[in-house]
Amino acid sequence: MENIYCKNCGSKNEKTAKYCEKCGQTLNSGGSNTTKVLIALVLILFIGLGALAAYVMSMDTTPVVISSTYNETQEKTQAYQPSWKLIDTYQGVSGDSRSFTTRGNKFKVTYSANPLVNYNINYLEILLIQGSQRLETGYVSWEAYDSPNTKSGTIEVSKGPGTYYLDIYAYELKDWNIEVYDYY
Repeated sequence: MENIYCKNCGSKNEKTAKYCEKCGQTLNSGGSNTTKVLIALVLILFIGLGALAAYVMSMDTTPVVISSTYNETQEKTQAYQPSWKLIDTYQGVSGDSRSFTTRGNKFKVTYSANPLVNYNINYLEILLIQGSQRLETGYVSWEAYDSPNTKSGTIEVSKGPGTYYLDIYAYELKDWNIEVYDYY
């Protein structure tokens, strides 16, 4: 049988004794493993809470103040600014008809074409129509001995929102490209 010794007087006591037989001092039997684990967990918890508290206290808690003063000048500079927006692109080789719808009070149609190199007359003609009314015409052409470089043009129209039509006439072209931009 194992013995334990009193820390107060040094007397020998049985391992299961809670008090010293000679001086009556409470004996420390070392405690059970469960008690040791609980004590360790409590210590870890306190250390963790202490570290968390230190972190929170070190954070910058200065309130962010957003100053906003309203005036008419700011409203004008922050207002929506209209811009050109691409709404359709058409490509082809021969004649065609296309339609598009605008939202703004003006729009533009840009076009470009490349002729066949055949020493002949080549052209691209674009008719812009709304309902039964012809609004504008765009045209590029090459004579028999012109350089076969790309040619381009732009039609700009100030007219309200609506549906418009393009009648495209092409003769002896390698290709053509049309882009429609709306301004809103």
